[in-house]
Amino acid sequence: MTRDIKIDFIRAIGISLIILAHVSPPNWLFQLRNFDVPLMVILSGYLYSKKNNQNNKFSLSYVVKRFKRLVFPVWLFLSILFVGIFFYQPQMITLKLLITSFGLYSGIGYVWIIRVYLIIALFGEALSKLINKRLSIYLFIYLFII
Repeated sequence: MTRDIKIDFIRAIGISLIILAHVSPPNWLFQLRNFDVPLMVILSGYLYSKKNNQNNKFSLSYVVKRFKRLVFPVWLFLSILFVGIFFYQPQMITLKLLITSFGLYSGIGYVWIIRVYLIIALFGEALSKLINKRLSIYLFIYLFII
C-alpha cells in the first residue's frame, strides 16, 4: 500500500482534535471536536481493510509485531511518566495505578484506546473472515456484543 497524503492529513486532524480535547478548551470548542476518537477508529478500520486486502496472514509473528508497535511505545511513555512523577510526587504512585496503566485498563486514563486498537488488530482478521462468509445479522450482533 503506497502512502496516501490525504490519509495522513485526516490522521493529523484526528490527533490534533484529540490533543485539543485534553487541554480543556472552551465548552463550545470541546463540543465541536466530538468526532475525534470515532474518526481515528474509523480511519484505523479503513486502513486495516486496505492492509487486509494484501493477503496478510494471521500468525504469531503478526501478533508480536502488532504488540510491539502498539503496546511497547505506551509502556515506554508510562515508564518515563511514572519516573518523572516519582521524583516530584511519589505519593501519587500506587500499585493499582501502575497495574491498571500498564495493563491498558484505566490507570492514568486514555490508555484504554490502545487496548481497543490491539483487540481490533488481533481479532479483526477473524471477524473479517466471518463477515465475508455472510453471517446472519443476528449472529454478527451476538458476536459484536461478546
